[in-house]
Amino acid sequence: MSQHSFKIPGNYEGRSATSYLQGRIRKMSPQRLDVAFHKGMVKVNGDIVVAEHGLHKGDIVEVDTTHFDQPKIFPENIPLRIAYEDEHLLIVQKPSGMACHAGLGVFYGTLLNALAWHFQETQQTGLQNGLIHRLDRGTSGLMLCAKTKEAYEYLMTQMRNGEIRRSYFVASASKSAQEKGLVDAPLGRDPDNPFNIGIIEGGKEARTHFQYLEQVGEFYIYQCKTETGRTHQVRIHMASIGAPLLGDQRYGGKEADRLYLCSASIGFKHPIDGSSWNVRMERPDFLQDSPKIIRD
Repeated sequence: MSQHSFKIPGNYEGRSATSYLQGRIRKMSPQRLDVAFHKGMVKVNGDIVVAEHGLHKGDIVEVDTTHFDQPKIFPENIPLRIAYEDEHLLIVQKPSGMACHAGLGVFYGTLLNALAWHFQETQQTGLQNGLIHRLDRGTSGLMLCAKTKEAYEYLMTQMRNGEIRRSYFVASASKSAQEKGLVDAPLGRDPDNPFNIGIIEGGKEARTHFQYLEQVGEFYIYQCKTETGRTHQVRIHMASIGAPLLGDQRYGGKEADRLYLCSASIGFKHPIDGSSWNVRMERPDFLQDSPKIIRD
């Protein structure tokens, strides 16, 4: 059932809409309820309301949970750039702004939905979720995806063992005093605010190699190679050397039309014959819409 309706009794006079609805709809967690209000899914007497809206006896509260009731992964006709594909794996070029999968407040337009459509249209079975790694929604670039269970297990073993090599192109409005080097600084969540991630003593080890490449207009372009894969690692480490990423206001970067961070290369062993592969972009996709993809 996707439509829920409630008539407010007198003992809820003056209470907020969010306090009334908590726990009344199956599988509606507090986080989902927040999303429902944010997305305009909650109405009182036909009008969209905010969570703090005061209720009165006789009010009719309606909640549309259609978005939550549908499958998290379903075929969706979304343009998909495929850099390489064989019967075991594929490498896609994810655009900035696309989420990898459904999550809090994200229901449509995901990479997994685009892959489900691709498999459906090409009459392939594929895996529902064969992503070997993830990229933040704002990050673009190359992603590795397994198409069979055997390929997935083989590639994920490499991922867990730190054998998959990744590099990134980034752009900053500032140039670091260092043109080349290694940032070896542990990352962790702020104990006082778990939404904040930063360099903290006792955090998880994180190492990023960086190399200045060129200046393009007012942008300074770097290439970063990561030894570890921590959340926001490149963003935080580049900010720590005075070169915060364009579009990354969270870590001190200048406002821009997107996050200037793209996955530039992926190195791995092919799951069938164990041969070494390195697939890379010749240029950043934030400078060139369709950069040449090279396999070394």
